[in-house]
Amino acid sequence: MTPFVSSLLIDRDSNFANESQVPRPSNSRHRRDRMFPGNLKIGTRLALAFGIIIPIKVFGIVTIGVSCLVSQAQSQAAAIEAAGNARYPVLHP
Repeated sequence: MTPFVSSLLIDRDSNFANESQVPRPSNSRHRRDRMFPGNLKIGTRLALAFGIIIPIKVFGIVTIGVSCLVSQAQSQAAAIEAAGNARYPVLHP
């Protein structure tokens, strides 16, 4: 217990029935007062989880799709260039 709380509990003129009614400094909050995932309702926990997971998955799918399109475009450009060189050979002077 902090000296602040113990001095309040020892005071005989106080109207505090138990320790939970004693005013505390703002930095000594209990775990139940803080915002932990276990203290949130199930709907809020699910919304947070989906709000984190769905954008990560969308980013991954977009990244894979763009990389596949780029590699396909490069291979098509190489195939077109090879076909053009086979039909019309370049003559160097």
